[in-house]
Amino acid sequence: MKKKSRKKAGVKRKAINKKEFVYVVLLVSFISLISLVILDKVYDHYDIDYAPTFSSATRVAPGTPITPTEILRPIIGFSLDGAAVVGPPNIWMCDNFLCNSPFIISLDNGQRHVGDHPRSISVERDGNKNPILAYTSKYTLSQPINLEVVYCNDPACTTFINTTVAYGPPNNNHYGAYPEINFLNGLPIIAYSAFNQAKLVMCSAPDCSSSTIKILSPVGTWGRFMSSDVYQGKSYFSFVNGRETHIALCTDPTCNTIQHSMVYNVSDNQHAQSYTSIEIDPNGNPYVAFIQSNATGTPSGYVNLLHCSNSNCDISSGGTITRIVLDEQFGSEPFKNLDMELAGTGFPIIGYYNTVNFQYNVIQCNDATCDVNLLTKTSLSLSSAVHAQSPAMALGVRGMPAITYSMLGSLNEELHLIQCKDTSCSQREPEIVTPTLNGEPANLDLG
Repeated sequence: MKKKSRKKAGVKRKAINKKEFVYVVLLVSFISLISLVILDKVYDHYDIDYAPTFSSATRVAPGTPITPTEILRPIIGFSLDGAAVVGPPNIWMCDNFLCNSPFIISLDNGQRHVGDHPRSISVERDGNKNPILAYTSKYTLSQPINLEVVYCNDPACTTFINTTVAYGPPNNNHYGAYPEINFLNGLPIIAYSAFNQAKLVMCSAPDCSSSTIKILSPVGTWGRFMSSDVYQGKSYFSFVNGRETHIALCTDPTCNTIQHSMVYNVSDNQHAQSYTSIEIDPNGNPYVAFIQSNATGTPSGYVNLLHCSNSNCDISSGGTITRIVLDEQFGSEPFKNLDMELAGTGFPIIGYYNTVNFQYNVIQCNDATCDVNLLTKTSLSLSSAVHAQSPAMALGVRGMPAITYSMLGSLNEELHLIQCKDTSCSQREPEIVTPTLNGEPANLDLG
């Protein structure tokens, strides 16, 4: 009887332990769930990271959990125009994830020419999270205008290396303009305008101390307003030539084979294209966004989005190019400073500045065709908007846009940073502002 009693007691105790175990599991699960929610809110607040590896990094859908090691501080490349002493290129960096106390690093090697100051800046981070900046040096017209690169040896840019990667001829005010940095197989590639051609610098070292130059377009096709994207080992480029919009596709890693196509043009010389941006959809087909200005009759402007049905936008082989007009506005050059990125959904997010109503617009496409009846549009009134200049947009790894712009004026020479809490930028963090700078911030790029 005693043995039987112990057996029954053991069974009873086992049942109690099972219930207690279930309760403990439920309690731990509940606590873990609450912790994840809290952490997700924290990371939402801190999510101002850009390109954790490089600009061709795997795209992640909004809301995907990230680890602190993936969070990067935003960087802004800019120059100071109108300063008493013309300055070198600069990088604005943050001392923490909230960017409460941004600081500025002057990338001056002490060897700049008299009158040299940067323009057309592009900034990114490489696979080691080190900033790299490309810019056009501006001398007097009697001196060369070159394409320069500054490479930081560490993420905080405590030391850096300056390299001239392309030398322009004298009396050429457009050489090296509109540079665009991207990465192919972990190394920088820089597209730029060489006066009457689009060209590409392919770096064979992280600091571009050695490189080769490729030609992306025929002679006479200006490569203005360059943009690039890298997808599955292929590099894509968009640029404008007056009233034409072009793309170029490197079909191999060394860019020995280049396919070039004109994807949009208008017959009237009074129409001009500008501010192109190219992104590649999950099927390997390009989206190309650009601004079209019309000076014939009533001045007006359009924000256009093209979507190609094949990788090289070739219509001769049965492919199609679909044009979507996302916005239009009366006025002389009413739209400027367009940027486009792809969200984790594979659909475009497009930012651009309306110079008529002084608003920065963020358009989120909610389907592959960017149906105007389905898209989400958010308009941001920038501080003292009449002085807002050079806005630029980039996306964090979770698809949240960030926007930078400068405020100009005798008393307000500042840089601003807006961090969006959602993909359409309908909710935003408090705006971050630098102290007044000794000069007018210009040529902004966000990386």
